Amino acid sequence: MRFTILSLYKKSKIKKILNKGSMVYCKCALVVVQDFKMSFIKRWNKYSAVLMRINLISDMFPWQW
Repeated sequence: MRFTILSLYKKSKIKKILNKGSMVYCKCALVVVQDFKMSFIKRWNKYSAVLMRINLISDMFPWQW
């Protein structure tokens, strides 16, 4: 399943996930990062901060899902 940061943000799932900081967050974050990477950040500067935070969390949990 592919998630778009925009749809997740509109549904306020990103905010809830950020507050939880759980394994669910890591799974969703890794999916988002894999799908969009840097090209997405260039297109959507608004959400670059969220993606950067996701990158930090992904680095903290390096195991494969």
